Amino acid sequence: MSLTERAGYEGPVEVKIAVPLHPAERNKVKVVRRQALLFDLEMGRMWDVTEHLRSMEPLPSPEELMGYLVRFDRLKLPRSADLRLVLGLWVLLDEVPNLGPSSIPALWKPGIIEHYRNSLKAFRKAYAKDGLRGMMFADEINTGRVSLLTAEGYLDATSDPIALKAYREWLKHRFKSIDELNELMGTDYPSFEEVEWLLPLHPFTDEDVELRGEEELDELCRRLGRSPLFPFKSLRQLEAAGDLQDEFRVWFYGEWLARYARMAKEIIGDVPVFICSAGIGGDAHEYLRIHRWALIGGVDGLIRNCYGHPRKVGGGYEICQPGGERFPLETLVRWMEAGQR
Repeated sequence: MSLTERAGYEGPVEVKIAVPLHPAERNKVKVVRRQALLFDLEMGRMWDVTEHLRSMEPLPSPEELMGYLVRFDRLKLPRSADLRLVLGLWVLLDEVPNLGPSSIPALWKPGIIEHYRNSLKAFRKAYAKDGLRGMMFADEINTGRVSLLTAEGYLDATSDPIALKAYREWLKHRFKSIDELNELMGTDYPSFEEVEWLLPLHPFTDEDVELRGEEELDELCRRLGRSPLFPFKSLRQLEAAGDLQDEFRVWFYGEWLARYARMAKEIIGDVPVFICSAGIGGDAHEYLRIHRWALIGGVDGLIRNCYGHPRKVGGGYEICQPGGERFPLETLVRWMEAGQR
């Protein structure tokens, strides 16, 4: 948020923030850590002002937002033509972020694994009856690309040893050597075991991405990167890390969905297991990225909850929904053909 209008002020500060949430998460949010960073983009400087953050009081807000009144006991704001405050909130959620309209829990957590295994064992006899034609889990999940430059919510693997170890192991298979990774990101990691999971604790907004040129953003990263508080040494590193972490995120979710499918087969028997997609608009290679890895890993098929009817058009088909919206299925067909190859 911008504090430019208060530049040069010294004293108590109050700001209002709104955290985007899925309505189902509204009453489940638990903030476990906070960090406040002050950025002077005119001079390329930054300060950690977390010690001055005194309180966060909930505010009435729309269903899809969680509002807070944030109070700082004292801030010394430098004179600047572009002064910004970034507030990072670490929250515990029942489900992983950046999926929708439904989501999944953190499937890699030992407690979740044990709960699912015990549930399968408890209902094994009922599940194994002849009338069962298949199982479906992960109802209506989809994801878009999540960028470090513009993300408002982000998976934190820094304090999750299982996810962080998996990310580093994934990088080992993704790159021939640590030198290849360093060349891509403009970094100097000595080994894959030292690679960090980066979080979007930077002052850039969607407007910056649209209006500032790459050279200006890169220069800001370089100047801010002199501080140990700012992990990005260049725009190249920020973008490359974001792309890699998003690629890993999609693979990681899909891989764990496949592991649960294999677990179901081990306990119940050779019953088909399916995963469900919510959307069919746009490029299937985008909205079915998680499903692709789940199918490669062991899920048997893809289900789409279709609130409409298929209609033959020329040499192909399209889905017509009750509201009149129509979705050609060419990209879905190409996606299926690519997966079968």
